[in-house]
Amino acid sequence: MEWRLYSHGRDEGLGMDSILNNSMVSALSLCGMNNDGIIACLPSVRGSNLPHPTSKCCRAARGANFRCFCSYQHSVLIRLLGVNVNQIRKLPAKCGIARRLYC
Repeated sequence: MEWRLYSHGRDEGLGMDSILNNSMVSALSLCGMNNDGIIACLPSVRGSNLPHPTSKCCRAARGANFRCFCSYQHSVLIRLLGVNVNQIRKLPAKCGIARRLYC
């Protein structure tokens, strides 16, 4: 698994949305996507009435390790982010990336 969260040495007990958008976080990396890429793609992989991924999301997705996401399909992290794993699987096709995600 690739999961790294670097903070300024404090654990505030914040929810994932707060962590992603909080100034205490200096870097977040998940499966080859950095904080900006994750934030850009979240609207396209969680909730309902999902928008098409933005160009910023697709640029980040091109460098992502999609097999890594398979290891998170039943994880607390995915639930905290509110991510729909089925939508992650569709992201390469929506972004025109010639990779398929099979978990």
